[in-house]
Amino acid sequence: MVTFKYLISVFVLFWVKVGSYGFIVDPIVDSVLATNASTSISIDCGKVRGLYIADCDAFTFRGIPYASPPVGDLRWRPPVDVKSTNNNCWSGEFDATVFKNQCVQSVFRNKTQTVTGSEDCLYINVWTPTLNETEKLPVMYWIHGGSLTTGNGTDEGNGYAPTAKLAKAHNVVYVSVNYRLNAFGFLALEQLKAVSPTNTTGNYGFMDLLSGLRWVQNNIEHFGGDRNQVLPFNSVL
Repeated sequence: MVTFKYLISVFVLFWVKVGSYGFIVDPIVDSVLATNASTSISIDCGKVRGLYIADCDAFTFRGIPYASPPVGDLRWRPPVDVKSTNNNCWSGEFDATVFKNQCVQSVFRNKTQTVTGSEDCLYINVWTPTLNETEKLPVMYWIHGGSLTTGNGTDEGNGYAPTAKLAKAHNVVYVSVNYRLNAFGFLALEQLKAVSPTNTTGNYGFMDLLSGLRWVQNNIEHFGGDRNQVLPFNSVL
């Protein structure tokens, strides 16, 4: 007796076989058959665990800290780079399989303003087609838009942010960062200037972006990238 389960099995096998001969594989079946898997590498601060995206044949590492959380005494101060020489690394293996906090911002939904995000938001994301350190691929450093008041570097679905698919298609390592927004990133006061180690005020968000670039210089070779070929770009600030 031919069962429904048998017919489904034959249907799936048919599409897989057709796909193997160069024809179109049904995208639904393909996404079911493709399985993402975690993968780990070592960078300056220790081990990080990311994801291999099977249907793109590329890797993503999400939400790696590039600077210490800018809270308490570090609020309205230059970012403190996360690196081994600063003794502010994580212990064990860091989970970079999920995106972390976006920076504090106001969001309007249905004519209602709400505040979302966290001050603990200085995280960096990487999408790469290879983890071979000898590849030395070009690196594109994406700065999200939002008029310095909204946005984040983690929204792969907004049509602007990098994705694993783009990294594979372009054979480029993509990087994005969150940076402080609104008053947390750009408040300018003489009182803050007076206690600033750089004698400046109001450009903390831009300092975050420079901190992210320093992280790239220090770590990107472990993701197959070339520290000497880094291009910052954005949709619109």
